[in-house]
Parts: sequence; C-alpha cells; structure tokens
Amino acid sequence: MAIGGAQLALLHGSVYYLLAGVALIAIGVLFWLRFADAALAYGLFLLATIVWAVLEPGFFLSALGCCSLFPATS
Repeated sequence: MAIGGAQLALLHGSVYYLLAGVALIAIGVLFWLRFADAALAYGLFLLATIVWAVLEPGFFLSALGCCSLFPATS
C-alpha cells in the first residue's frame, strides 16, 4: 500500500494511501514486537480512515464503502 500510495502521490493523487501504508507498516512492526499499544494504534488508524472516508467522497454510500472497508480487511 505504501508503494502504490507513493506512486499515486507522485501523480498528484491522494496522499492518504501513502500515509496509510506507512502507518500500517509501523503498526505491523509494533504488533511484531508485541507492544501493548499496537492495538490502540490500529484503532486510531481505523478511526482516522473513517474520518477520511467521510471527508474525501462525502456521504455517498457507494464511494464510502470502498474507502472505509479496505483497512478492516487488511
């Protein structure tokens, strides 16, 4: 996700995917190192994703679904 996000950012697209990819890598490292705050960090990431998903496309349900469901399945 970070690599694809970087490519999208270079094409003047949304920077969210780059930031989300870097965040998921960092959270994965926290989980791997068994930090207790890893779950909290992931929860904050999901909350930030929901906020972004509402602000980016608006309240259109078709656009909201694809923006907000991906992090829950990764």
